[in-house]
Amino acid sequence: MLTQRGFDVAGLKTIDGENAEGYVVINDLVEGSCGQHRKEFRESDLLSDATPLIHTIRALEKSDYRFVLSKDRVDSIATRADLQKLPVRMLAFGLITLFEMHLTDLLGRFYPNDSWKESLSSDRLANANRLMDTRKSRNEQLSLIDCLQLCDKRDLLAKNSDWYQALQFTSKKDVARRVEPIERLRDRLAHAQDLCSGSSWPEVIKLFEDLERLIQKCEEVESGTP
Repeated sequence: MLTQRGFDVAGLKTIDGENAEGYVVINDLVEGSCGQHRKEFRESDLLSDATPLIHTIRALEKSDYRFVLSKDRVDSIATRADLQKLPVRMLAFGLITLFEMHLTDLLGRFYPNDSWKESLSSDRLANANRLMDTRKSRNEQLSLIDCLQLCDKRDLLAKNSDWYQALQFTSKKDVARRVEPIERLRDRLAHAQDLCSGSSWPEVIKLFEDLERLIQKCEEVESGTP
């Protein structure tokens, strides 16, 4: 039954029981009964059903699954496959959007008087101007800085050592190493692709964690908190 459904693990209860009393892993089920291969739930296997989504994602970094505890009973399971679902995609998109908004807000501080224009290539500046003209034609009054793409902000960040050091990047290469994977994740989200394509789940989960750290650091810089 597990093979037919594509499951690797399942909760296990007695015939007359209501609560799961342990679980089995498909690779163990070679012979005998399920009860002979029952594993006990450990505290590290469990998550509360009230656990925030971002904490659930972190919990799946080192394990393919976690059992979900509702009140005093295990009634469901969260797996890495669930990370492909809409709630996680919405969270990822929200984090990336928030990070990009913080970069826009900080751009004016580290490039006063629109001095960022001098550090942007002519092609990228022209692209921003075309986008602004398009938005103006739709009666959307935005500044040129709002028409920059994430790749533009990444390049401007890398060219300003005061800025990238304030966000605790160590070098231009460190900016590229950490921001470019965020861009690739955003592209996969935009095209409804596999979030793990070209990567691994531990790497994707670490990317979520790095996004959180970057957003927090942006907020600290904006507020003047050391």
